[in-house]
Amino acid sequence: MMFNCLIYLLFYVPGVLSYSTGAPSIQCRDMMPGHDVLASSSTPVYNVSITVSTYRPGQTVSVKITGGQYKGLLLEARDGHTSNIVGSWNSSSNAIKFLNCVSKNDAVTHADNSQKSDLAYQWKPPNSNLPNTVIFHATVVQSKAVFWTMLKSPKLLLGKYVPK
Repeated sequence: MMFNCLIYLLFYVPGVLSYSTGAPSIQCRDMMPGHDVLASSSTPVYNVSITVSTYRPGQTVSVKITGGQYKGLLLEARDGHTSNIVGSWNSSSNAIKFLNCVSKNDAVTHADNSQKSDLAYQWKPPNSNLPNTVIFHATVVQSKAVFWTMLKSPKLLLGKYVPK
């Protein structure tokens, strides 16, 4: 009987460990959801969109996932040269929550598996060591079996800054 329970735990339970309440922080680096299927190799239906091409210290940048409704996401801002996660996120939406991958609120994930669209995610650059280039990376989940990883935004460049 104990052996049967062990077999059940080893083979059945991992297959149902998708994250309907958001990605755990262990997924931050590779951005692969625990869905037990490979990411879609087809052309992504989603895009990571930004409304500006440059940013300055203290400026909030709006990031959107476009292309239709989606159930889940993992969204990070990464230094364009080192791929380190940078900055933090802010939002008043109950449909999302924040992860602490490297520092507080440095990634966004879904809070439930309801359909989402037209949500704007607000990114704030770090207070120091501003990267010259930021690229937003996303995993977007259409369904448990259909998702795309490492979708990238256009480059966001550090603008000229003249201190007061």
